[in-house]
Amino acid sequence: MININLQSSQVNDDINVVILAGGKGKRMGSDLPKPLHEVNGKPTIQRIIDAVAPLSAKPIIVIGAHSTSIKDATGNKYEYVLQEEQRGTGHAVLIVKNALGHHHVTGTTMVLPGDHPLIAGETLEALYESHVAAGTKITIGTFTVPDFEGPYACFYHYGRIKRDADGTVQGIVELKDATEDEKNIKEVNISYYCSDTQWLWENIHNLTDANAAKELYLTDMVRLAVETDHRVSTYTVKDYREAMGFNTPEELATLQKLAI
Repeated sequence: MININLQSSQVNDDINVVILAGGKGKRMGSDLPKPLHEVNGKPTIQRIIDAVAPLSAKPIIVIGAHSTSIKDATGNKYEYVLQEEQRGTGHAVLIVKNALGHHHVTGTTMVLPGDHPLIAGETLEALYESHVAAGTKITIGTFTVPDFEGPYACFYHYGRIKRDADGTVQGIVELKDATEDEKNIKEVNISYYCSDTQWLWENIHNLTDANAAKELYLTDMVRLAVETDHRVSTYTVKDYREAMGFNTPEELATLQKLAI
């Protein structure tokens, strides 16, 4: 199933917004797909759609294991791409690229996770503006924790931002692949990305599954940029609540308490 209306209008014609909502969410221990778990009475996916509204009237939503449930909940106002086999975030974006074909090939593509319910629209606008101002091929949203204790415990499972001695981003290493020293890095990847669309579409096919999870990581686009001498920029999210996602009922309960 590919349900793309290529004639739909965007609030900003220079940006595609992709929301990744195709995962199974096994750790939630629930038949309800993760994007449909509610925070303050509103499904997570709808909260994210509302946040991106100033940038895109019709975000592209990648659906998979619970495609019917998510489409029933969100309605036919949005654009959907089916990821029949879940092979990672990079694979999800590759499916979007193939679905769009020769359309939406310029400007910026913003990719967001479908399980971060507290992201604010103003933050996403600032991320986009930061990317445009930087003029880089890719900008990644990051957050720096003081430690991995208490309210910051959930960030321990996030990928780490690797920089050289000059502070230049060298890549993102997932926890499963990290050394003990890399696990101590406090700057984490929060899975918000802005990329030059033409560059992204030309290079997304170069991702490989040479990692512990045997998946196509979207984070490896950072490595590909560095290897081809393209500078990677970052945007630091200031409020840790906006950087948080959830994988377990306990993490969801924490987000529900933090929601404002």
